Amino acid sequence: MNTEFYVYINEPNNKALIHEAECSYCNHGEGLTSMKSNNGTWVGPLKKSRAIVKATQSGKNRVQWCAYCAKRLRISVDDV
Repeated sequence: MNTEFYVYINEPNNKALIHEAECSYCNHGEGLTSMKSNNGTWVGPLKKSRAIVKATQSGKNRVQWCAYCAKRLRISVDDV
């Protein structure tokens, strides 16, 4: 499997969320087109292990998987 991942670094909420590229909330690093804002930045595409490293090194208080992606991957949102 050659799945790509992105990390969304959300400044106002002090969090970093890891997403699969195909996730509708990620949209290959474009996010939700109906909810464009300047609240954060997308980092990627990355391999899974690199996305985890980027998220944990972001310095954010909350680092976790997107709940939708975690469900699809059958992991816990906190499995970082």
